[in-house]
Amino acid sequence: MVPTTASPNPATRYRAPVMYDNTGALDTTTYPSQTGQSAATGGDGSATALLPNWKAVKVDGYGIQSAATANLEGNAFSYTTVPGEYCNSGQLRTCIASATPSGAYTFPAKLRWCTTSAISVDTTANAGTSCQASNIEDTPVNATNGVTPYTFPRMPRPHTATLTVSAPGTVSNITVDGLRIIPADATGLSDVSLAADIAAKINACTYGITGATPCTVVGYSAVSLNQVVTITAPAATSSTPVVTGGTTTPGAFSNGNVPGSSVLNVITPTVTSYFKGADRTDCAGATCTYAEEMTNYANWYAYYHTRMQMMKTASSIAFSAVDDKFRVGYYSINNGGGTQFLNPSAFNGAQKYEWYTKFLNAVPFGANALAHRAVHHRAPVRRPVLGHGLDLEHPAGQRANAVLLSAEFHHPVDRWLLERHE
Repeated sequence: MVPTTASPNPATRYRAPVMYDNTGALDTTTYPSQTGQSAATGGDGSATALLPNWKAVKVDGYGIQSAATANLEGNAFSYTTVPGEYCNSGQLRTCIASATPSGAYTFPAKLRWCTTSAISVDTTANAGTSCQASNIEDTPVNATNGVTPYTFPRMPRPHTATLTVSAPGTVSNITVDGLRIIPADATGLSDVSLAADIAAKINACTYGITGATPCTVVGYSAVSLNQVVTITAPAATSSTPVVTGGTTTPGAFSNGNVPGSSVLNVITPTVTSYFKGADRTDCAGATCTYAEEMTNYANWYAYYHTRMQMMKTASSIAFSAVDDKFRVGYYSINNGGGTQFLNPSAFNGAQKYEWYTKFLNAVPFGANALAHRAVHHRAPVRRPVLGHGLDLEHPAGQRANAVLLSAEFHHPVDRWLLERHE
């Protein structure tokens, strides 16, 4: 599987970054949408508009943190948490078990932190107010000050079922909710080896439909321990697997006391229709096609899957609404790229191009210089007032008058300079 630092939300549209040329016109070729139709858009050498693929998507669409590419075909998946608890405030302390908002309980609790491991997996009623939104560490300082730690995560877990194998033999089919989850017969000369082969056959269809007698659904996975196979469903179900052949005892799917579900979303060519969220304006029809879903996933991977990428892309889109009524500049406190300063000027033409070029090519520094370097470089900072000057010093002796737009980040790009023309 392709490693990532976050998981995309399939209900969200992931747009490509905004970029401009030196005349101020939109540039859609430098950071293109990852449609898989060419090498520039995530495909390999065989990719075309009629036969796209996503076998060479850039690990970093900006080419700063990595020049590598990744094959996302057969590796495109994400997890979505569906809350089963709603709370009466953002603190997520007082909650009810409910699949939808109810009365005063309108805050969904996808994740809460609890005081003990037992409470984190108990019923909503028994959890009471011993869980909350904030994670509070169990440190010596907190203990000395009488601060209660909240360190045990509480969230819906995937639905699982067990299948106990009692004898060697052959299992020719396993279905859940009428859908086949194995691609071929599972066989074993002992109960343990049959259990292992059942798990292997289920896993063959986790990320794609395959086999001589193909599975008809993706997303199920399994592990075996001695004679017991534990099957994980891709979505909520309370059904019991139906087994053809062999000597087995199946149990019903469940996910414990914490209400809600954990959903595995798999993108594969053999599935041609995908759920369309309200924000998925990139999907032309009532559902999303495989190509639309892969393009969205590849855009997330190239332009959003690290904190640095997400910050750059989101900011590039946000600043596209800024026009020449504003003077915009740029200053990187860590100056990771060596030339990370741009004097404020009207945000059009060459200035817009220079700003976007410097910003999108920012280099992560790996440390936060706000505590000392920022104070040293910025001189005495008075309260910024829109339309009035703010004196700012730069280590190279450059000076600029601008209003400081607060936008602090932990790593690379720490300040924008923005001034409104009156």
